[in-house]
Amino acid sequence: IPVYAEMSSINPVFILPGVLGEKAEEIATGLHGSATLGVGQFCTNPGLVISGTEGRDEFAGRIASLASEVAPATMLHKGIATAYHGAVEAMTSRAGVESLARVEVDSGGSEAGAVVLGTSAEAFLADQSMADEMFGPATLMVGAGDEAAMLAVAESLEGQLTATVHGTDADLEANRELLDILETRAGRVLINGFPTGVEVCHSMVHGG
Repeated sequence: IPVYAEMSSINPVFILPGVLGEKAEEIATGLHGSATLGVGQFCTNPGLVISGTEGRDEFAGRIASLASEVAPATMLHKGIATAYHGAVEAMTSRAGVESLARVEVDSGGSEAGAVVLGTSAEAFLADQSMADEMFGPATLMVGAGDEAAMLAVAESLEGQLTATVHGTDADLEANRELLDILETRAGRVLINGFPTGVEVCHSMVHGG
């Protein structure tokens, strides 16, 4: 009996203020490519992006613009596509979640289109179901107003295959506590990279 198993990981990506001001375009392009690679069916697909509020609207807008240009593609199995559409609908219906970009497809087929959603750290922390995986080319972008909000989001997460931090040297030095938290949440912590580029290893146990 064919089994297509994915044990759930949203592979959070934290983008610190300094690097967002310096490399927003580069990071947006890389994240977009990572999120849509293989129609979002990589187990290390970045399903959650957390950044500060300064410059976030422009950054989110750039990712949304890139996502809207990607044509729908066929997922591995019709059941996976159906589950993806259901997960996106469920996330979109939650209070505090807004749709930033959505490529529409026939929800009864095997195709999936890229989706970018947005919310605040406050809304995310108030609704644990926002941490549910949308297995496919969908990303939830969370705006964290300050360092405390970003740390709270990190602490709220369950175990993950990967966690990623983008930051300048100064960013990373100032956010050691964030790195300490992520080391307890993820099998591998990436710095200034993208999670779909890593080799799955023994520490990256599915389900955390």
